[in-house]
Amino acid sequence: MHLPSELRTKLSSVKSKILIRALYVLIIVYTVFVTISMWRANQHTVDMFEYPYQVTRSVSEIQARLNEMGHTIPFIMGNTDSFEDIVEVLKMQEEEQNRSLEFLEHHFRGDPKEYQQLMQDFSNIKEQRRKLALETVGKNKDEVLRMYQEQVAPYFDVLDKTLSKVSANADARSAEIKAQAQRLIDSVIITTCLFGLLLVGFLWYVLNSEERAHKAIRHREQLFNILSHTVDEVFIIFNKKLKPEFISSNSERVLGTKSNDLLRSKGDFAVRLMEDSNDLLRSKGDFAVRLMEDITASLSDQINLEEAFQIREKDFQCEGINRQFKIRFYPILEASGEAGYIVVVSDETEAQEQKRILSDSLNNALSASVAKSRFLSHVSHEIRTPMNAIIGMATIALAKINDKPKVEDCLLKISQSSRHLLGLINDILDMSKIEENKLTIAADEFKFSEAVTSVVNLIAPQASEKNIKFDVVFNDEIEETLIGDAMRLNQVLINILSNAVKFTPEGGEVKLIVNRLWIKQNTVYLQFIVKDNGIGMSPEFQKKVFDPFEQASVKISSIYGGTGLGLSITRNLVLLMGGSISVQSQEGLGSEFSVELPFGFTNEENTAPHGLGEFKVLVVDDDIGTCEHACLILKRLGQNTEFALDGYKAVEMVKESRDEEHPYDVVFIDWKMPGIDGEETARRIRKLEGLNLLIIIMSAYDWAPIEESAREAGVNSFVAKPFFANSLKAALMSVDKEVQTKTALAAPDMYDFTGKRVLLVEDNVFNQEVAQEFLSMAHVETDTAENGQIAVKKFFESPVGYYDAILMDIQMPVMNGYEATKKIRASSHPDAVSVPIIAMTANAFTEDVSLSLSAGMNAHLSKPLDMLCIYKLLEQTFKGKEKTSSNDKNFEKGAKSE
Repeated sequence: MHLPSELRTKLSSVKSKILIRALYVLIIVYTVFVTISMWRANQHTVDMFEYPYQVTRSVSEIQARLNEMGHTIPFIMGNTDSFEDIVEVLKMQEEEQNRSLEFLEHHFRGDPKEYQQLMQDFSNIKEQRRKLALETVGKNKDEVLRMYQEQVAPYFDVLDKTLSKVSANADARSAEIKAQAQRLIDSVIITTCLFGLLLVGFLWYVLNSEERAHKAIRHREQLFNILSHTVDEVFIIFNKKLKPEFISSNSERVLGTKSNDLLRSKGDFAVRLMEDSNDLLRSKGDFAVRLMEDITASLSDQINLEEAFQIREKDFQCEGINRQFKIRFYPILEASGEAGYIVVVSDETEAQEQKRILSDSLNNALSASVAKSRFLSHVSHEIRTPMNAIIGMATIALAKINDKPKVEDCLLKISQSSRHLLGLINDILDMSKIEENKLTIAADEFKFSEAVTSVVNLIAPQASEKNIKFDVVFNDEIEETLIGDAMRLNQVLINILSNAVKFTPEGGEVKLIVNRLWIKQNTVYLQFIVKDNGIGMSPEFQKKVFDPFEQASVKISSIYGGTGLGLSITRNLVLLMGGSISVQSQEGLGSEFSVELPFGFTNEENTAPHGLGEFKVLVVDDDIGTCEHACLILKRLGQNTEFALDGYKAVEMVKESRDEEHPYDVVFIDWKMPGIDGEETARRIRKLEGLNLLIIIMSAYDWAPIEESAREAGVNSFVAKPFFANSLKAALMSVDKEVQTKTALAAPDMYDFTGKRVLLVEDNVFNQEVAQEFLSMAHVETDTAENGQIAVKKFFESPVGYYDAILMDIQMPVMNGYEATKKIRASSHPDAVSVPIIAMTANAFTEDVSLSLSAGMNAHLSKPLDMLCIYKLLEQTFKGKEKTSSNDKNFEKGAKSE
């Protein structure tokens, strides 16, 4: 287990303290042990002197006196006859002996019985000596000596034996004390040696521990120096008197002044600052000096509060220096209180800048997140709107399955709503592609009239639903066939027009104006102006109206809905198409978007169809631009054209023309006009002319709601705005019959691919059924495969020329379309290279087409499938294959003839 360095340091410090205290205890114990041992040794010496030695000496003295007493008695008794003199001599000898016995008694440590026996023996001798002295009075010396030997000498022998025994015991005791002393000396020597070794080992361990601790401290100091050289934090230590005692070595790099220069004064730093300020402030380190002065002042203020020192921090920025510092104050606490202060000075300049950048990024991210959240909450509504139309029209079509016109109308609207839904999905995908810089623009030929008509067919119902007047005005005749990206053009116009309708209140007006700016070589610049009289935009919002996920306000978003993506995508699309977009708006007065785009064009001339005669035509519309544009087209078709700006004028002109015997052959009348509308104008003209002229209602809206009443009013047909040469030609050709102007679906009967076999590779059962139905309507035989692996197997097992084409989905389980195509192209099958493989996928971007072609496919179909596109592509594919087969056969014939 690894302990934190701080805990290891604390434990090491505690350990050192314990070791030092243990050393003190050991020294004290050793001293006490030696002292006690010396005392005991001394005690043994005292004991040896006081008892064995003194006893032995006393015994020797007693024995010497006994010898003296033994020889004295016969001598005394033989030289005197006085009993009193004899007793007096004996008494003197006994007193001396008694003193020796008393001395012996005082130093005797043996068995008390031995001393009692000694006293008894001595008492016996005294008694026998007195008795002998009494009996020998008057006797001669020899007789006294004999009586002494018989009566007293035995008692002296007994006493001598007792004294010898006491002396022997004293000697034994002396030997025992000597042995004890020797054992004590040996134990002291051994203990001293062991203690010395222990003390040496302990001292070595303590010194080694201290050395390790000092080494760790030096290592930490080295690490601290390395740290201080790398970090932008200067460490300053102040003592209690606010004198700086240490400044880390990185002060020169961070503050511009060496630490030694800041520490060179021994006095109060703040005083030194004041004294040296004039010189220091002119030096390179003047900033550091002012910083130190601020630190000292802050510490002084904190201490003067007479409260507990609080860890705190403050910011510091010196005038004239674009650097930001943060100062942190920490007290150095000891048991006695505060011992000093640590100040950490951090250079926060880069950190503050990074913080500002991160804050800006966070604000941007939060804004984007909020906008995306609004997007997610609103996109459901945007998806449900066309889905509602699809489901509703499908329900109506099923309910009126036998009403062919109604079913056709429902199918047309389902198709339009489906394309709108697809466009919404494409918006989301486009936004992703735009953010990844992967969006590309196509350069294909397209019919301009069809592109604009599809836009009008989608916008007009929206305008009609809100009772908004919607007009499309062409101020110039536009080339019929252009080169560019029709889908992106539609996307741009639909986005802008949908917003215009959305933000225009009921009864308002939305107008699309198309101008041809100029032509240069094979490029024509068109200007599309979308004007409305809706709620408009504030100047602030106009600056960010093209930013993604931006909406004017939460209130407007909740009222009008929308994703906030449309205009952002529109701007990016316009820029990618090489054009420009701008907006002018006033709150409450409406907005005007202007888009300028370049297109290539082909030099095709519009000629009147064969058999088209010259007619006198009246155009009635309250918009003069529409009238002039229609008249321009009709005049180029060779027609005699006039126009009127309201219904009253039109009725008057029809009446005048009839009176002048130059009646009108055709009258084009706008449906919605002030005064009297198109239906009432038609009724009045029909009342004047009867059935002598053709009346056609012009409208940018779905005329189904008024069709029945319009025909009752005398209207022969309907034509959709905006006008194009082809639509007006068709209207003029129908002078003698009614014309259905609704766009019909492509008739399968136009294509017959009998005898052709296609391998359909599709994992989705529903999509497989739709594709099979489309192919069977053109009499194509179909084999199916659920994934690329099955498709490869079926192709490998097929005979030569069995499949005329392969329709290949891309995203499939087991094996995708790219892998399956590569395996087919790399195989040894005779048709591996020649069989046409057509991608059939929901991946609809230009780069997806490139991926399909690079995998070995011949063409690319985007889902949802368009039946007419499938037929046209198959027709081109089959013709191309037949031409290739024919060339191969001719080549083989030529090779054989050679």
